[in-house]
Amino acid sequence: MSAISHGLNIETLADNSLTITEVMAFSKKARCFVPEDRLRNCQKSYDQLSKIALQTSRSCYGLHTSYGHNVKDKRDPKEFKFWQRDLLQYLQVGLGPGLPPPVVRLALRLQLFKASRGASGIHPKTVERLTDLGNAEALPNVPRYGSLGASGDLIPMAHAVSPLFREEIPGPRDVIGLVNTNAMMGAWAITQFESINHICQRICEITAINSLTLSCPAEHFSGVGFSINPRLEKNMQAAKIISDYRESWRKALGLSHQTALTQAKYSLRCSPQIVGNCLDFLSFAHDKILAEALSVSDNPIIVDGEDEAWHGGLFYAAGIASAADIGIDILAKGAELMDRQVLLLMDSRETSLEDNLWDGTGHLKGIHQLLSSLMQRVKTNTPRAIQASFSCESHNQDVVPGGMTVLNVLQEQLDLLDHVLKAASFVSIRGALQKAGRPVEQNLKLDAWPDWKISPKQSLLSSFYDLADS
Repeated sequence: MSAISHGLNIETLADNSLTITEVMAFSKKARCFVPEDRLRNCQKSYDQLSKIALQTSRSCYGLHTSYGHNVKDKRDPKEFKFWQRDLLQYLQVGLGPGLPPPVVRLALRLQLFKASRGASGIHPKTVERLTDLGNAEALPNVPRYGSLGASGDLIPMAHAVSPLFREEIPGPRDVIGLVNTNAMMGAWAITQFESINHICQRICEITAINSLTLSCPAEHFSGVGFSINPRLEKNMQAAKIISDYRESWRKALGLSHQTALTQAKYSLRCSPQIVGNCLDFLSFAHDKILAEALSVSDNPIIVDGEDEAWHGGLFYAAGIASAADIGIDILAKGAELMDRQVLLLMDSRETSLEDNLWDGTGHLKGIHQLLSSLMQRVKTNTPRAIQASFSCESHNQDVVPGGMTVLNVLQEQLDLLDHVLKAASFVSIRGALQKAGRPVEQNLKLDAWPDWKISPKQSLLSSFYDLADS
């Protein structure tokens, strides 16, 4: 994806081949703009909404009626400013830590993309203001608690778009059209799954390092055992990633091709199947998230050329909730895999080194105990979105997907995985150095553990070379 000289063109998001990494570009501070043809679509949609407001044959939700359960209450479209203001005010009640600014910026721009499709009847002036808000240096604080994920992200989005309406509300669907959306969920999920991609890579690299320390046969990650099953292509992909890391680390450590076991334990031997399965589901989740995040999500829809609005509720975002389930499952599997491998590193019978990687002055038994406690927390904090579904809002929202709720849990899991990978990488690199007969660097001694840092995007091998240089 490329940005033209004067900024990011929101139309770029219409490319169906975009990846999560490419969409993440819209979370940056670079200026974003809406092309003129999209603004013309907004004007056309707004004009059509104005005609619908005058009709009396059929009510349009949020225009001739109140919202949700209160749809039975009639409203005069001419009084839209009062009722839109009321909607915006009663939704700004969220609590908890604010969502990260890049998530808020991405959500504003995802919603800009959706709104500028011209299917919501939002006033072009409001669309232009939304563009400016997404480009602003300072962004609104958006609390992460309050969304049922049913009619989109009502409460988070009300906090996000409130600056647009401090002085006036130009159109009768401007507020409801911007809060009836899954844009905040989409942005949160996109950001999190970008992190999960990096975590899967890190797990592969740590597995590769441990496979050397534990004298694991190279054939576990290559050969006919993978090519014989072409339908399991993600298993082959995971095996190759591990194999490539393994060879790079073997050369860096100066290890020879050792005489190995016939079969290593499952946490090593079956790691391509474990990680491959995760990559397969990650690919599915990737597509579900982008499909939801980049599609119109509103109710009702102003259909081009139609005299009536279409009422259906395209904001439900079940796909994001399912993707969050997948993310939680992947992280739980990753935490367990790391804990099992580090357990093997503690055993002299497995490594031919001292128990607990004793180096003469200290050992790492405590770090493994820490890692196991982290794994316990990850594995016991694994709800599913279906557990968040219940009837609410006077039974209007009687089936809710719970996407934002589970995404908030997923973020807790991501924070825990940062700790898991910190511990696993410290133990793994130290074990590999000892296996290679090299002295334990000061950075890998027990008293240096609190200061151990790994870059979320840089490979551990790069960090190793930095360590060697220092």
